[in-house]
Formats: sequence, C-alpha cells, structure tokens
Amino acid sequence: RRELSMSTANFAKSAAMLGNVEEHTALSRALSQLAETEEKIEIVHKEQTEADFFTMSELMKDYVALMGAVKLVFHERIKTYKQWKDAETNLGKKREAKAKFEMQGKMDKLNM
Repeated sequence: RRELSMSTANFAKSAAMLGNVEEHTALSRALSQLAETEEKIEIVHKEQTEADFFTMSELMKDYVALMGAVKLVFHERIKTYKQWKDAETNLGKKREAKAKFEMQGKMDKLNM
C-alpha cells in the first residue's frame, strides 16, 4: 500500500502540472479536480498503510507473547514429568526396602 500511495501522489502531481499548463479551461479545471481527488486518495492510502502497520505490529506482539506462554507451559510439563519419574523411583526404592525388611523380619522398621 505504501507503493500505491507513492504512485498515487506522483499521478496527482502529474495531473496538477498538466492542469496548470493546459490552455483549455474546462480540461484544465478537470485535471486540477482530478489532482485534488488523487491527493485525497493518497492521504487515505497513507492512513491505511499506517493502520495496517500498527495492526501487524500488534499481531506480532501477541504471537510473540503466545510463544512465550507456550514455552513456559512446556517447561512446566518437563518439570512435572521429572517430578513424576522421581516419585516413581522413590516409590520403587521404598517397596524394595519394605520387601527387604519383611524378608529379614524387621517389622519395627516397616512402620516408619
């Protein structure tokens, strides 16, 4: 849209110059009005370009924030998985110790 805005501005300047050098008054007036209209269109294109830029910037900011949140979620998932595996390992060790104590007949250590 930025290129369109620049092209519209160039066209408006060209139409204005043609309107200034034209000897036929009706054609000169029509070219001047065309130049004014094209200048207004250029302004609209510039505003749309800026609005598009800000919209795109906001979307990119939101996507970056979303990616950061997803990264944090995966880190928490890894942390939870590690805790789960540590708990499984700890439970296995306690079961082995319990079995060992039962085989040795040490019932007083089992209640701890």
